[in-house]
Amino acid sequence: MSRNQKTAIVKIAPLDEVGQAVFDWIVAGHTQTDIAEAVKAKWPATEARPAIITALQKLAEAGTPDRALARGWCIEAAKLLYRKATDSGDHGAAVKAVKLVDELARTANAGQRC
Repeated sequence: MSRNQKTAIVKIAPLDEVGQAVFDWIVAGHTQTDIAEAVKAKWPATEARPAIITALQKLAEAGTPDRALARGWCIEAAKLLYRKATDSGDHGAAVKAVKLVDELARTANAGQRC
């Protein structure tokens, strides 16, 4: 990406309470049937299907991030892990975090995934 190009950031609308719960249950690996039953138990007046569809759409949107944004997030996360590892004396984990940042820096212009 050249310096003149701008990174487009897509803002994903926040989910309502039911949608967020459904999203969390999907990510946790619950089945559609389990989710529908949980929605009915917790929010009896709410139909589960629209919330499931909305949560799946959010997952799909989250799965297509901008490469530069994702790489930046990965680097910042690795830096945080490095700090926590060094604070706790886990030098092996600290070295892994350094290697990850080095790998990300090497592939920054190669178009490889984060």
